[in-house]
Amino acid sequence: MIYAYSQTELKTLLFPSIPFIEKFYGKGTYSKICEFANLKLRYNYYQQLDKSNKIKEIICDTRETRLLKFNGNIKIQKIDCGDYAPNPNLQKIFIERKSLQDFLGVTNIGYDRFTRELERVKKNNYYLIILIEEKFQNLSSFRFLPHIHSKASQLFVFHQCHEICQNFAENVQILCCDGRKDAARIIELIFSIKNDIKKIDLMYEYDVGHLN
Repeated sequence: MIYAYSQTELKTLLFPSIPFIEKFYGKGTYSKICEFANLKLRYNYYQQLDKSNKIKEIICDTRETRLLKFNGNIKIQKIDCGDYAPNPNLQKIFIERKSLQDFLGVTNIGYDRFTRELERVKKNNYYLIILIEEKFQNLSSFRFLPHIHSKASQLFVFHQCHEICQNFAENVQILCCDGRKDAARIIELIFSIKNDIKKIDLMYEYDVGHLN
């Protein structure tokens, strides 16, 4: 263990979430816990998000077959990784949209291929946000959803999430949202943030309502 758990990791490990810890033990408690455990804290949980960044357009990769609908301008163009990127892309941010079924696939049979893609993200010093178009509660109970078909267990998928978050800690994070419409809203909002995205735990910000 090198890195402190993100909000997504805590939830997949069935640990108390960061908001829960700080509600009962005070603001700054989670950072103190990580410092005590000698774990590197990736994210700044006590900053105010600046959502005033102006982007010219959202670039959508040519391989994206199920385009999301945005309020702003869209340009179809091949991009280096993921499905969506802002123009201009000063922070080298990319977002890969995945349905829950897609995500279960890349954490199971397609895991080796997917990790090779993540290695390329790391090599190029890109930052990739894996955006799952389902609430986290659906990820945690996917075996009971009629529209999902997977033989993987919940613990196996959660283990793979943890592996991705730890092995690619400086370049990748996982965020769940509430469907395709919410995914489009979240993408536009993330691209509007001026703060260093690498220092923002997006699942935490989503859970506490800062991505509204």
